[in-house]
Amino acid sequence: MGAETIPSPPPATSPPPTTPPPLDISSPSIPTYTESDHDPLLVRIEQAKALKLPILHVPEHDLTWRRLNADPPSAEYEAFCVAEDIVSAFFSAIAVGHDDVVRNFVARGLVSPDTTNELGETPLLAAVRAGKTPMVSTLVALGATVDAFGRSLSSTHKGDGFPDRTPLQSAAEQGHLALVRVLMEDYGADDGLMAPDGAMALRLAAMNGHREIVEYLPARRGGSWLRWKTAHAEEMRRVRRALSSILYFVRVLVYELPKCLVYDIPTHIAKAAWRRRHRAAAWCKKLPSRAKRFAMRLPSRLKHGAQSVWKGAKEIPQLLKEVALALWRLLKAIPGAIKAFLLWIGRGLKSVGKAIFSVLARVVSLLHTALSAVLSFFRSITLKDVWDGICSVLRAIFIDTPQAIFGVFVSFGKMTYEVMVRLFGCVGWILWHIGVVILEFFAYLPRMVWRCFAAIGRSIRRAYQEVMAYLDPKRM
Repeated sequence: MGAETIPSPPPATSPPPTTPPPLDISSPSIPTYTESDHDPLLVRIEQAKALKLPILHVPEHDLTWRRLNADPPSAEYEAFCVAEDIVSAFFSAIAVGHDDVVRNFVARGLVSPDTTNELGETPLLAAVRAGKTPMVSTLVALGATVDAFGRSLSSTHKGDGFPDRTPLQSAAEQGHLALVRVLMEDYGADDGLMAPDGAMALRLAAMNGHREIVEYLPARRGGSWLRWKTAHAEEMRRVRRALSSILYFVRVLVYELPKCLVYDIPTHIAKAAWRRRHRAAAWCKKLPSRAKRFAMRLPSRLKHGAQSVWKGAKEIPQLLKEVALALWRLLKAIPGAIKAFLLWIGRGLKSVGKAIFSVLARVVSLLHTALSAVLSFFRSITLKDVWDGICSVLRAIFIDTPQAIFGVFVSFGKMTYEVMVRLFGCVGWILWHIGVVILEFFAYLPRMVWRCFAAIGRSIRRAYQEVMAYLDPKRM
């Protein structure tokens, strides 16, 4: 009997994969970031041996300077480029609201829910900036820290760089009431956190005029001194820059320019002449022969000069004709120049008239408010309404009216430009710009001094605002 053949066991079926499905980089969900036109992002990730996952933040840009023109590029530089592209694709998906792509990035371990981009912005801050409430929920479900600070790119802060903010502070600053409610009620965001510059969610909403968010958030005091200190430091930096510009301008005008004219230029000329003294001696030796040649050529030159005078005399009629035509063009342009001047006067009177009428209207409104308060025994009109009316009148007198008058003088430049160009054409354009340069020269110091006083005034105003905010935390 032949040996029986033992049937081989059936192949074991492998368990279903537990890893997430592959990321489809070619889908329109996210842009394709490649080093070349043919390599997809996933292939580059597999080839980047020096890449450390997950990426917690974009590496320093110093790596771009360490490439040293390597061919092929170094492994560190390749990893840096891949990390940049991964984070860029991740934040692009957040901005457009592709939840599935964001989940896939985190599930694959490419990034974490708190990965910051090259500017220091967190994913939650990016979602808040884009106004994507579902994306905020997705990121929190993936493990994003609700109260993490990051650089807020949507901040209204006017200082240098981007300030640190929490997602709740950023939402309050932008006026996203729905996001504020979701972050506080669903995810327990802390509205009492204070940013390094003293900013709080309540004050950010109040300073940007978001009344509904101010009414929703609880009243909180704190951070007034730190907020004023930060604002004061920024204003003092402006003062120092202005004072530095003033000192440099005065130094150039009083010392450098006179020194250049009186000492540097004459010294340079004297040294150059001394270095070339042998040329002067040679020129003096040749002087008699040159004088002889000049005397011999004098008759022919006198004859040529007489011919030139006769030729010029024959061209005088043509010159007079051109002068007459130029005068005629000037006379034709005068009505247009007068029209531009009268239009400027009309616009100025209209602007000032509107400002004066606004003052009178607000005074009448204030008197009406006060009279209504007296007649109704303050039943429906509060003292705050009267105070707001007084502030409105003062603003119209001391801010709106001076701004209208200043606007008239600002438009004077445009009017003179139109007049000069209409009257003199290209020459008028050149003369106008020369006048602007001269005016800017004389206005430079007053402008810098005004910048210093304006910065000090803003600091004092901010101190007053912080004192009032401490007394009334929900003051707008």
